[in-house]
Amino acid sequence: MTRREIKHILVTDTYPFRQQVMDTPNPMHELDGAPLAIHLGAFADDQLIGVVSTFKQALPPEDKVAEAWCVWGLSVDQKFAEQGYEDALLQACIGYAATNTGEVIWHRASATDVAIYERNGFKRHIAPEEPSDSDAIILMTRRLYRDDVQMQAEGTF
Repeated sequence: MTRREIKHILVTDTYPFRQQVMDTPNPMHELDGAPLAIHLGAFADDQLIGVVSTFKQALPPEDKVAEAWCVWGLSVDQKFAEQGYEDALLQACIGYAATNTGEVIWHRASATDVAIYERNGFKRHIAPEEPSDSDAIILMTRRLYRDDVQMQAEGTF
């Protein structure tokens, strides 16, 4: 049986995954080194197969929530898609943000990724102008609650 874990990783470990998923030559984010930023990896038998980062960042389009957290760079190797790694990484971000007094967590999702976020309690904050457009970016938000603190930022799942 495959050993499945979520662990803290270095930000540089996220770059290859971010480049692949985001199709960008620059995988860095300006808040990667922020004081409370966290970078997590999903591991299958000690092999890094997915990453995500979360950090404190105002909820766009304007800062209406003082304690907002952004999920950034969620990426899982396609060979391991639909095996729960995306959910485990998101839940770790949710738990971490809630532990750090977060009120809301958010992400700008592509139309193809909306289901992953909805499955984890995120709601469409702003509907896309053209729902059929596969390139549409949809702001997804999720309120954070005390019970969310129970979600672990590390461990097996």
